[in-house]
Amino acid sequence: MSRLRFISKFLVAMAGLFVLVTPALAQTLFIAGDSTASAYGPEQYPRTGWGQGDVLLIQFGHNDQKVNSPVRYAPTDTDFKEAS
Repeated sequence: MSRLRFISKFLVAMAGLFVLVTPALAQTLFIAGDSTASAYGPEQYPRTGWGQGDVLLIQFGHNDQKVNSPVRYAPTDTDFKEAS
């Protein structure tokens, strides 16, 4: 199984676990990102990072399916192309 396929299946499984957790039981959401996801204190309001919201939805890989666009296409059974 390719690394990409394994990671994709892992992320889908993790998303499924979040569906099973009711909001009352959910206590911590970990966000991995750059400085735009940072939490800023009240002294810097209204500056906030995108990671300070109550809900985080992530969508990626949509353009990888475009076979007719060689720049974007990434087959699921191989690794992503290196950035040039």
